[in-house]
Amino acid sequence: MEKGILFLHGLEAGINGEKGLFLRKNFKNCIYPDLEVSIYKIHKANSILRLILLNPIFICLISALTIFCYYICTKIGLIVGIPINVLLFVISLLLTKKFFIRKAVDIAMDNNIYVAYREIIKYNPKVLIGSSWGGAVALTLIKRGLWTGHTIVLAPAFYAVNKIIYNNMTDKIMEFQLKNLKGYGGKIIVYHSLLDNVIPFRDSEFLCENKQNTCQHFELRIIKDDNHSLKSLIGEPDYILKRDVEELLNIF
Repeated sequence: MEKGILFLHGLEAGINGEKGLFLRKNFKNCIYPDLEVSIYKIHKANSILRLILLNPIFICLISALTIFCYYICTKIGLIVGIPINVLLFVISLLLTKKFFIRKAVDIAMDNNIYVAYREIIKYNPKVLIGSSWGGAVALTLIKRGLWTGHTIVLAPAFYAVNKIIYNNMTDKIMEFQLKNLKGYGGKIIVYHSLLDNVIPFRDSEFLCENKQNTCQHFELRIIKDDNHSLKSLIGEPDYILKRDVEELLNIF
């Protein structure tokens, strides 16, 4: 079965996000998987908080701290023991916070890559669209060679996510740029607002850096008067996103 469009939503947008609903309304051949991703919504399978709480190392740490705290309280009493134990919990969580967040984000991204690639194999879409976190998923698919078709990414969180996964290791975070793609078969359009206060515009600027101006398969389109949501792309009178998708669908 063939579907024309695969849309990957943002971190908190879910299946009822405005861009996804807009695309489904305007394109009957739009597939829109639920990535089950969020920061705090623990009922979602790829919630960052959920993945932290279910991490075996985190469970062992909390269990060990609980046993130790119980031991302390039995030895020196509750009045002194509780403040000491609270302080111990806080210090332990602060020291390990980055490790657990990094592991959770890495797992969530890998799980979403699996979901997206499964849909690619199943439906053979012509255009892949990713918004924010979904843009990071789309670019990771491209980086891994799992997708080589036409792509639109909206304020992609690619470097922001990699900053967490690679623990601020600049060489790993910034090793991927679109100009380094070899033999890429599709066109990549990157939209980003200069006023984005969530994902810095300079991230997309670096992603699309092309000093030699020899590669024609990607393009950065700058939005001057919008924010991270980029609602202007789906608003009247231009319906920019709709126009771009129609254009890419008609490229053979």
